[in-house]
Amino acid sequence: MLNVILTSVIVGMISGFVSHYMTNKKIVMPRKTKLYFHPGFLGEMFVGSLAAIVGVAILGPQETLDVIKVSILAGISGQTFLLQERINAEEQKVVQQQRIDEIVKYIEDKDKK
Repeated sequence: MLNVILTSVIVGMISGFVSHYMTNKKIVMPRKTKLYFHPGFLGEMFVGSLAAIVGVAILGPQETLDVIKVSILAGISGQTFLLQERINAEEQKVVQQQRIDEIVKYIEDKDKK
């Protein structure tokens, strides 16, 4: 059982790292800004390993090759989840910027009258 968990964690981390590199075309190192901490590639490796553990726990493969297959698919799916979260955050920024632009335009029009 421990062998299955370790295999899924390692393969999930590798698939998370590969997905990170494919998405960013480079390795983004962890960094801290004034507002938040960005985990860089470590965050995606963590999500990949966590998704791999969940995938193996749900599907329950016993053969090592099946564990590797499930871990790769789950790790990549975890990265897809992260990508969707990034897209949603960007969409929210666009909506907020549009609201700000509308308010500024309203104030400018009001001042002209």
